[in-house]
This record gives sequence, structure tokens and C-alpha cells, in this order.
Amino acid sequence: MYPFNPGWHSGRAAFAPQPSSFTPASLSPSLWIEPAQSTMFQSNVGSGTGSAANGDNVGYIADLSGNGFHLTSAADDATRPTLQGVGVKPYLAFTSTQTLLRLASTGAYAAGSASWFITIRVPTGASGNTILGEFDTGSANSRYQLMTIHATSTSSTAQLRNAANTTFFANTNVVATGAFSTTVDHVTGVIDNGTQLIGYVDGAIGNTVAYTRTGTVTLNKFNLNLTSATRVYGLVCVNRVLTSQEISDLTTYMAALK
Repeated sequence: MYPFNPGWHSGRAAFAPQPSSFTPASLSPSLWIEPAQSTMFQSNVGSGTGSAANGDNVGYIADLSGNGFHLTSAADDATRPTLQGVGVKPYLAFTSTQTLLRLASTGAYAAGSASWFITIRVPTGASGNTILGEFDTGSANSRYQLMTIHATSTSSTAQLRNAANTTFFANTNVVATGAFSTTVDHVTGVIDNGTQLIGYVDGAIGNTVAYTRTGTVTLNKFNLNLTSATRVYGLVCVNRVLTSQEISDLTTYMAALK
């Protein structure tokens, strides 16, 4: 259990992980959210009543990366997830209608490579749903859905598509088996090195699936878009390929959140 932090303020969860020699900040992430540390508010404007107790709506969660890539709900309504696990292991609880987003891109695809890792639990019947992805609000074509749920329900996949509606990575490919569970929290990751997607589950490497980028991909919206009863304890996105040591360190850090 985390000790009480007397310095917490309105909008900040009362419990936070113990300091360690490694934090995701050392990776220069493009996005880093963590309910145990991120400032959170019930309104998506990022002010007013904080989210600090179990059952509180979360309309805004602050990015810890220093890039100001804060995620919000679409409105102050049922689209907001709730905070749970306060006093033990804080997490965001989502239903099928709840999403956190930002009308901007992390720049992952343009950077040519990316490493996305999330500590998560996913319910039964969630196959086909996107966990993490970037889209084009002006067209339904461009998609950088780097982490979606395979038809098997427990495996991860992805869908990459250009502005001409050409799919160059299909969601029939399995990136990692055992990436999602209805009863167990996993640190699930995917690395895009520009020519391959490589899956990870709790630090173990999954599949390496080759692909070829083609055409123009236009992205201006990031979505953390989940399913009923899903738990998210933390998310870290980095616009490069992590080293094996960095993957190990990040996995250890993110496993301690659950």
C-alpha cells in the first residue's frame, strides 16, 4: 500500500508510488499518464473539483512527460472514466462508452518509430476494440492503431492505414499472445521500428511482424479508447525504439503500478 502523501492537492491522487532509481522521465516520453501521480480533475477543462476518491469521474488527467499532452474526456458526461483503487493501486476504470483523448498527435508515426506500453486489464468479449491509436478527424481513412485487441480476445494486434484507405498492417496479425486478460493485470507493449511491429507482455517478447509503410498518413487525434470494465494503471509512449534494458526497466516500473 502506498503511504499517505500529505502534500497532495485538489486534483492529485492521494497515493503515489515510492521513488526508484528509474522513472519513465529518463526515456523522454511523448506521453506519460499514471493515476497514482497525475493531477486529475472531474471536469475536462482541467480545473475545479479534483478526482481523488473511488468513483470520482476523471475528465482530465495530466501528462507527466513535460510535453503538456494532457488527456481529456469529450465532455463532462458519461464519456468520462472513473478513478478506482485509491489507497491501494489507483487505476482508471473504463466502460465501452468512455474515452480519453487529445486533438493532436504524439508524433509517433512521423518520428518513424515508437514504443507504447500500458499496464492494463481487459474484459471478456473485447475483441476488435482499439486500446491505443491515432486518427484523422477530417477523414476516417488514416489510422495508426498501434494497439488493438485481436479476434482471439487475449492477443494484441494493430491496424495501420493511409489517407488513401490502404491498409498496410492488418488487424488479423497477432503481435503478442496473452497480452490481455479478464482477471490478470499485464504490462502490454508494442514497438514500431518503421518496418516491424514487435509485441511484449510483461517484458517477454512476442511476435515480430514485418510491414511496409506506404502513402501519406495524416493524424491529429490520440485516443485511449477502451472497453467495459477495463483498468488502466499507467501508460507510457516514447517516439523511438527502446533498448532491451529500457524495456526491462520500464516493465518493472509499470508492473509495480498494479
